[in-house]
Amino acid sequence: MLNTNIKFSKEEIISRLKNFPELFSPNVILRPLYQETVLPNVAYIGGPAEVAYWLELKSVFELHGVSYPVLMLRNCAMIVEASVAQRIEKLKLEIVDFFAKEDEIIKKFISEKDQHSFSVEAMVEKIS
Repeated sequence: MLNTNIKFSKEEIISRLKNFPELFSPNVILRPLYQETVLPNVAYIGGPAEVAYWLELKSVFELHGVSYPVLMLRNCAMIVEASVAQRIEKLKLEIVDFFAKEDEIIKKFISEKDQHSFSVEAMVEKIS
């Protein structure tokens, strides 16, 4: 159990499942399956985390023969506080940069800070 010292062996968990099934909830994994069984949808529109969660459950739907809806990402927005916007500006980055991969953001930041070009070939040549 979270934030406690309570621990259960595999056998204890199986015993509790058999003797006290009401203490366990399949909600996390079976809620979408139950939802689509009771009221099927053509599409599910959710945020980035929800869509990622639903993608993990595709095989559960297949296993139980339940139609899997089309997943669509809803429009998202982010509010950037003034203090954060100032830091972004100070780093000479733009909001659109944060939609790129982390490596690309780091490369842009380094290339704007360093006047020297990074070239492995040039370094190898100098070392030789």
